[in-house]
Amino acid sequence: MFLMTMQRINEMLEIEQVMTLSERLRTFLSDDKLLEIITKLNRLGNLEDFLNLIGAENLLDEDQGYRPSPSGYIVVLGASEVKDEMLISVGKKLGIDKSKFRFVTSYEGAKKFDIGTMQYNSNFAAVICGPMPHKGNSTGDYNSVISRLEQEDGYPPVKKLGERELHISKSNFKKALEELIQEHKIQTI
Repeated sequence: MFLMTMQRINEMLEIEQVMTLSERLRTFLSDDKLLEIITKLNRLGNLEDFLNLIGAENLLDEDQGYRPSPSGYIVVLGASEVKDEMLISVGKKLGIDKSKFRFVTSYEGAKKFDIGTMQYNSNFAAVICGPMPHKGNSTGDYNSVISRLEQEDGYPPVKKLGERELHISKSNFKKALEELIQEHKIQTI
């Protein structure tokens, strides 16, 4: 019986089974039971992992101010010779739905893009940067758009693509996404 139960857990459930499990968990997780689970996770040192898993990591923070949402949009900002569809494919292989991407992958588009729309906006999870003009609509008093994103409060985390100079490739895009996933900055499906 136990072996069969463990085997079932390791297999992907059908939607009806997921819905049934969801209902059972709602009944099971009374306030007392939830406190017991949280206490046990805390003692085992797994509470933070659990909160990250359910997208509630900010509940531990004393400062409940702005926090980028790992389930928010991933903005790809900067000129790219790699087609957006190819970058979407890279993300899909890592478990990121195409609806989570916002592409501004032309040099001119990056110059005109208003990054101010992302400031203190938890609908955005991260910004992945490629080549772009140093000066643009959103530079303000900073040397570049990237400097403003990195130095001014209220922006999501930034990943710059390229070693010596900014450049978007499939491999460095994949590496940036993997790092953001590992750091719990973005969520997969």
